[in-house]
Amino acid sequence: MATNNAINTINLAAMTAHTLPANITGSTAAVASVATSHFIQQVVRQVFVSTGTYTPTTGMTYCDIEVVGGGGAGGGSTTTGGGQASAAAGGGGGGYARKIFTAAQIGASQTVTIGAGGTPGIAGGGTGGTGGTTSVGALISATGGVGGSGNTASSTYIPVPGGAGGVGSGGDININGSSGLLGYNFASGQPAVGNGGSSFFGGTSAGEINLAASAGVTYGGGGAGHAIGVSQTQAAGGAGAPGVAVITEYIAI
Repeated sequence: MATNNAINTINLAAMTAHTLPANITGSTAAVASVATSHFIQQVVRQVFVSTGTYTPTTGMTYCDIEVVGGGGAGGGSTTTGGGQASAAAGGGGGGYARKIFTAAQIGASQTVTIGAGGTPGIAGGGTGGTGGTTSVGALISATGGVGGSGNTASSTYIPVPGGAGGVGSGGDININGSSGLLGYNFASGQPAVGNGGSSFFGGTSAGEINLAASAGVTYGGGGAGHAIGVSQTQAAGGAGAPGVAVITEYIAI
């Protein structure tokens, strides 16, 4: 589903309302013809937050496409006893890609696939799910962040790795998402929770000890791992945030 927002409409009426200077041959009609044929008159932005079809606006000459993959989810914790902790790692942020395409490259339409956010790692030390890939046809894509590892309960130092960031491809600009932070148990029974990684749009999710794990907070943001201290009940990690596709069209009517 796309949201259309027309912005920056340019009115060319004033350009044809004046006579030409004496040193320029031609007619105001010719100026109007050139302006209509070659000048961008409108900018339209379509934002896809769910899978759908991109159909260019009439008169689109070229478009700037940005895609972000879904964020990876955080890992789950394991129920602790006396002197124990369990701290899971955060999921990685979705990748990002951006490129300008001509109307000919787009054609009549393109399928837009939006990557879902990763599914939380289940309670009991489950690893978070990897985010889905966002793409516009076969033109441009960005993979999702990898899920963060879950952790066992222990009274010794045990680190678990955060999920890697997603990867953009097919763009003039391709950017990897940030990796999720590792989670680790201290020997003292104190946890250090793994925050979720950020995408190009930010979205780092900060973990909280003995509270519900935070989900990714903006497009492509990774979810935080779940972390608990002494004698606490296990729980799932934070979900990754879904991806997005932003298509900015330049219209000449």
